[in-house]
Amino acid sequence: MNDTLKIDNVISMYIQLRDKKEAIARKMKVKTAEINTAMGGLERIIKEKADRDGVNSFKTAAGTAFLETTSRASVGDWDKVLEFIKQENMYHMLTKGVSKVVVKEYLDNNNSLPPGVNYTTELSVKVRRSSS
Repeated sequence: MNDTLKIDNVISMYIQLRDKKEAIARKMKVKTAEINTAMGGLERIIKEKADRDGVNSFKTAAGTAFLETTSRASVGDWDKVLEFIKQENMYHMLTKGVSKVVVKEYLDNNNSLPPGVNYTTELSVKVRRSSS
């Protein structure tokens, strides 16, 4: 009987701690979202200034901000993509998705995308802390 009571207390305490942990995680998620929103606004200001000035980076005493292009390739229609890969013998394009490097090479060489493939590029702002 005494062991049951002890394990009951342990389980109860565990659940209380788990609930407390989840509550803290929810609060942190909200605070992090607020910070991410504020940082996104600052990134937009940096991007707009870079566009106006015709530059790709800013080096300041506080740090360096620079623009970086990110590319993504995804499949919109697997049947079309697989048919294309078989016809062109481009099996090296396959990963768990499609290789963005191979898709980019194909786009550059053919001025079009392989059937069923989506490809996007995104220019993002990166900020590094000053080393001094």
